[in-house]
Amino acid sequence: MKQLISHIRGTHGAGLIADGSQGPPRIAQKGVLLLARYSGAPVLPVSMAANPCWRLRSWDRTVLAKPFSSIVLAFGPPMYIARDISPAQLESARLHLERTLNGLTEQAEEAFNKVGRSKSW
Repeated sequence: MKQLISHIRGTHGAGLIADGSQGPPRIAQKGVLLLARYSGAPVLPVSMAANPCWRLRSWDRTVLAKPFSSIVLAFGPPMYIARDISPAQLESARLHLERTLNGLTEQAEEAFNKVGRSKSW
């Protein structure tokens, strides 16, 4: 954790997966928020969808865009985590991050449904 905090402070940030390395899928873990708390860096929620894509047989069903796929990226507002955040507030922030990311995923996937119906991009 100390090395990650140092890295984030000394560079332009990091890209991390909110549901951790072991899951469960689409359930945000508090590690990303703790890094934000101690590094001072904001959390920028980002999700994506690709069409066509492969879905890996991993625990989180990772999406891998096929060559020449269309990709939609969805961004949420930055989240700043105060250094003096209480455990209850941290849990509230974790739930907010989880809802935001799941909503962004749905928005990105819905973009392809809209394209399919209208036949235009």
